[in-house]
Amino acid sequence: MADTPEIDLIALHAAIQAALVEKFGQTVPSIDHYARPGEKVTTPAIFFELDSIEPSDPADVGTEQFDCILRFAAYCITDFKKTSDQIKAKLAVRAMAANVLRFVRGQRWGQPVTQAVMLGAFHDTFALPVDQYEVQRVEWEHRGFLGESVWDDAGQPPTELHVVEPEVVQLDGTALPETLPDTDHIPGLPISDL
Repeated sequence: MADTPEIDLIALHAAIQAALVEKFGQTVPSIDHYARPGEKVTTPAIFFELDSIEPSDPADVGTEQFDCILRFAAYCITDFKKTSDQIKAKLAVRAMAANVLRFVRGQRWGQPVTQAVMLGAFHDTFALPVDQYEVQRVEWEHRGFLGESVWDDAGQPPTELHVVEPEVVQLDGTALPETLPDTDHIPGLPISDL
């Protein structure tokens, strides 16, 4: 079915990264997916990842594809050393998270997913030293289909419908009479059993 195209997760990640770089690349030097930084991170930074893949409701759409919810998180990171104090770093990372949240809202990234539904922005540590970095996690989700559809859309859709009336027979295999007797009860069955 043409209305349930398969998601290419690699292409989706590349499209999200390209869009974030285009929007924030002038002011955010580090934008990547699945980055697990060590001790030092070039900040400000945005690292995003696909956090979970969950079944949608209903999980079966008749194409044998997996109808799912894709939940993403983008980690917005600032460094206390790049601002004059910790309060400014906290405000800067929250402003960055608000901008990412506003940008991501409604995005489809040119991919066969639903528009991004925002779940919020939350404080996070992202496995970084808490005394050096301030982190906000922006979460959103898309709905889409994993796997190929069993329908290939080849050929012409049917234009004629043929209806066949099944032959109804009695329990002994003989055909039913053309017209059934007009009675208030079934012959042979006592009226008290009705």
